[in-house]
Amino acid sequence: MVLLAPSTATAVTDSSISVQAPKTVKPGKTFKVIADVTFDSRLYNPPYTYLAAGVWQHRGDDPCLKAVPVDRRGWKQRIDHDYNPDIDDPDSLLELSASLKLTKTGTYRWCGYVYTIEGDILSGETYHPVARAQARTSVRN
Repeated sequence: MVLLAPSTATAVTDSSISVQAPKTVKPGKTFKVIADVTFDSRLYNPPYTYLAAGVWQHRGDDPCLKAVPVDRRGWKQRIDHDYNPDIDDPDSLLELSASLKLTKTGTYRWCGYVYTIEGDILSGETYHPVARAQARTSVRN
C-alpha cells in the first residue's frame, strides 16, 4: 500500500487573455481597447525565457494569426506589457488598456496574445503564443 503525503502545493493559474473593444465607433471618436490578462509564472525563466502580453491592431476582417505578429507588415501593436514577478501577481487578473482614435472607416481586428520571448536581441528572439483572444470593431459614420 502506498501512502501519499497531503498536497501543499498552491493552485497555479494558467495564462489567459481576453480582449474587449466596442463593436462600432464613429471615425475620429476616442474609445478604449481593454485586455484582461493572467500570467502563468512557471513560464517565466530569465535569462532564457520571458513572458509578455500584447494586443495588435489589423485593418480588415482577416482572422488573428496563430503566431505573434511582431514586426509583421499591417499589424500595429497597441498594448504591450512585459511580465515582472516583482510587480505582477501571477494569481490575479491584470487589466491593460489603450485609448485609441481611428479616422478611416472599415473593420479593425484586435488580436491579443500572452506569449513567451526566447533568445536575445543579438542572436534573435522567438515568440511563442501561450494564449490568444480577439475582438472586432467597425468604424463607420
